[in-house]
Amino acid sequence: MMGASVPDWEDFAQMIRTDDFAEAVTVTRADGQVLSLAAIYDSPYQEARLGEASLDTGDHSIVAAGADLPGVKRGDTALIRGAVFDVMGPPQDDGTGLVRLPLAERVGQGA
Repeated sequence: MMGASVPDWEDFAQMIRTDDFAEAVTVTRADGQVLSLAAIYDSPYQEARLGEASLDTGDHSIVAAGADLPGVKRGDTALIRGAVFDVMGPPQDDGTGLVRLPLAERVGQGA
């Protein structure tokens, strides 16, 4: 298609936009620094079964530009959709500049 704008996939700001799949996320580091960024939130549903017992859980994480998460590590928190999540480890770099940040939802927040 002539004249069509092709996204520059080297520019993460074009990939992770809140008017597409991303949403606003606030990460608060243990040292008090607050980071506001756009990230893609992922929470795939999982059901673990052992005999007749089962446990429903989600593997929460965000995907963001690594440059947006300087110094983030386990013990920091993230605010997503009004819910607080604990950061479970450092950002996991995928080699392209994007990172996956593992999270765990805090218990007792209500829905």
